[in-house]
Amino acid sequence: MLSLCPNGREIHAHIQKCGHFHDTFLGNCLIHMYGNCESLEEANYVFEKMHHPNVFTWNIMIKAYVQDGNLDDAFILFAKMPQKDGVSWNTMMSAFVQNHSSHNVKIPGS
Repeated sequence: MLSLCPNGREIHAHIQKCGHFHDTFLGNCLIHMYGNCESLEEANYVFEKMHHPNVFTWNIMIKAYVQDGNLDDAFILFAKMPQKDGVSWNTMMSAFVQNHSSHNVKIPGS
């Protein structure tokens, strides 16, 4: 998957050049790609620039953090999510179980 990252960066540049940078679907694809390429900084950059992130956007960003082993940032982002679905909860529960972690933190809005 890492071999696809240079092409993905070219596609990202083309999306920006064409003025489609704030398209939610394209942003989600970019976050997913950067997450799979282990480029969290770039995934987070796209996430932060999105005008209308949806629950899928949040979930794929959380998954990127989890795949990188960054449970603290995944949990912080999860706590900030305006709307959580079953995928959100399953992603976090699986991450904690796989990493034998426990956080004794109350999740706001849950």
